[in-house]
Amino acid sequence: MPNHAEPGASLEVCIWFEADPQHHDQIVAAFIRLVEAVEAQTGPMPSAGSGPESRPRLLRRPEVVIRATGPRSTWMEVWPGVAATHLQAFLVLLEQLAAQTGLSTLSSGPRHVEPFLIEIETRALNRR
Repeated sequence: MPNHAEPGASLEVCIWFEADPQHHDQIVAAFIRLVEAVEAQTGPMPSAGSGPESRPRLLRRPEVVIRATGPRSTWMEVWPGVAATHLQAFLVLLEQLAAQTGLSTLSSGPRHVEPFLIEIETRALNRR
C-alpha cells in the first residue's frame, strides 16, 4: 500500500471485515487480545485525541447482511495515532498478531485496510 502522507502525519487505520454473527463474543474477545498484543509490542497506542476515540475501537454495523455463504456482520477496527512513517511496519505487525490472537480466523473473508489522514481533531473544534 503506497503511503503518500507527509512524514510527520498521523493516520487512523480502519480495517473492516465480515464475520458470522454467531461469532460476536469471540470477535470481541479476540479484539481485546489483539489490542493487548499490539500494545505489548509497541507500548500504548499514541493518543490521537482526548476522548474514547483516542484508543483502538471495534465497531459493528447494526444490520446483518445475507450472503450466499450465510448471514454476515460487518466489523471495523479503528487504530488511531499511527505515524505515517510506520504504517507498513504497523500493518505487518497487526496482521501477524490478528492471526496469533485468532481474530483473522473469525473473518469470513479478507480484512480490508483503509488508512485515513487525520485532518482535524475534535479538540480543535472546541476552541472556536
